[in-house]
Amino acid sequence: MDRVPPEIISKIFVHHADNLDPPPDRLQRLSIWNVCKEWRTIALQTPFLVTALLDLSLPKVKIRSIIQENPVSYYKVRMPGVMFRPNIEEAVVASAGQTIREVQDRITKLEIDWIALANRMPLAEFSAEFLGSLKAPKLRFLRLSHTIIGNVVAPEISLESNVTEKLSYLEVQLIYWRPPLHQLPNLTTLKLGLAKGTSSYDLASLMTTLRACPRLQYFNLMGRALRGAFSTDSLVPIPPVQLPDLQELTIAYFKPRQIDEILGSIQVNPSTRISVWCIRLTPDDEVKYPQALLASLEEASTCRVLANEHLHINELTPYMEISYSAEDGPTHSLTFGYLQTVHLNDPHHVMHALDSLPLISLTSLDFSSVKLPSGEAWKEFLLGRPELTHIGVHGGRGGELISVLRPSDKDPLLCPNLRSLDLGGNLRFPTGAKVLLTSLNGLINFRRHELVPIHQLTLSIYDSESNTRENRVANLIDPHPSEVTLDIIRRLREAKNELDTSMRQIGFSREPGALHSAFNPNRKFPDESDDSSDSYMT
Repeated sequence: MDRVPPEIISKIFVHHADNLDPPPDRLQRLSIWNVCKEWRTIALQTPFLVTALLDLSLPKVKIRSIIQENPVSYYKVRMPGVMFRPNIEEAVVASAGQTIREVQDRITKLEIDWIALANRMPLAEFSAEFLGSLKAPKLRFLRLSHTIIGNVVAPEISLESNVTEKLSYLEVQLIYWRPPLHQLPNLTTLKLGLAKGTSSYDLASLMTTLRACPRLQYFNLMGRALRGAFSTDSLVPIPPVQLPDLQELTIAYFKPRQIDEILGSIQVNPSTRISVWCIRLTPDDEVKYPQALLASLEEASTCRVLANEHLHINELTPYMEISYSAEDGPTHSLTFGYLQTVHLNDPHHVMHALDSLPLISLTSLDFSSVKLPSGEAWKEFLLGRPELTHIGVHGGRGGELISVLRPSDKDPLLCPNLRSLDLGGNLRFPTGAKVLLTSLNGLINFRRHELVPIHQLTLSIYDSESNTRENRVANLIDPHPSEVTLDIIRRLREAKNELDTSMRQIGFSREPGALHSAFNPNRKFPDESDDSSDSYMT
């Protein structure tokens, strides 16, 4: 820690404090306070840390007590506690607004989450009466969100008067808003969630907003409520906006043509990480992806597919996410899936979406889903992908893929260049894919016989002694096999022998074969009774 700059330590302190249960209203209550004198000095010089939390759902007497007793000069005002209280009286909301005005000289962070049905006072009225006159000279962080339930109309507010040049973070979600026209030289993060039905905010307004933020580093534009209804047409040509400091750009829930228009109006560095979520109003839309991403898609060598069963927005709208950074080379992360539709539990359609993209350089594919594609979907997709060298499946049953990679006599051999097979776990699916070891043994022997062997195999293995699951990687062509490789080979051999025994018992006979000869006929393995490898057995 002695080599870590104070600026980094300060950011760690802020992150630590934000994760604590409120209220961290005294710096001395944080665990970092008792570590050393140097840490106390850094903490005292961290503005966002020296904060008194004002939860406006508390009784008015308690709020006054915090204001009077707290010696620090920075306040974090949070209002969700009030806004979520059912049938809240207008007088209570007005009291909260008055409190904000009284401490505005101390406020550094203001968060307001509004639910229309829980408030007698509309957000537009609250903004006009209290936020409109708010100056807050020390305000650095401003977040305004409006949760819409039913057919409640989103309010329209203006932030012109109270957004100061010192603001570094601005987030406005589901609110019609007139953006500030003056310069915001210190704004580094801007997040906009556009409200459904808005006509006052279009591509020209968006570019006006971005021109006011010359030092922007993070920009997130969310069109989820619009479902693609965002005007990008302009009678007057819109000159591109230059954002040389931008590090991350996210555009979500827009149609491919709209994304092309937005990306064409912004000039960023090649190192900027760009993430787009394209929506198609029907699965058969002619435009399947933004043309601005064509070159990146053609160069992409790695693709991760996620059939996201947990993302529901109650709309029959498929989506695809593409993330890339031009400076990092080819596209390094592609995510495909479908929202809440009949396709949700049919990954076959996900494979169709994947196959529709110009991924002519694809060599590595990973698929994560509770329900993996059917054998027919795998076969249809892999027929045109002979260049694949790696396939990974996680979360569901991988038997369909195993069957396709070991075709019957009448079917063609798929993926002749395949050398790596990953059936292990990942962050989303720690248990990996479920496969029968006997089928896996047959696949390995088949691929060896056809002179297209699997070189590396990853499995998620349950160890009953330690009651844990872990990924184990076998290098099947390693001249000096590791204990892990021997463990996997041993398990496959045991599964094959168990199957042979079962088949003999019911009247079938199979020619037994030694699994290790599939990898190197001349290689000798330690005896299975070798005590040095017993610790890897379950």
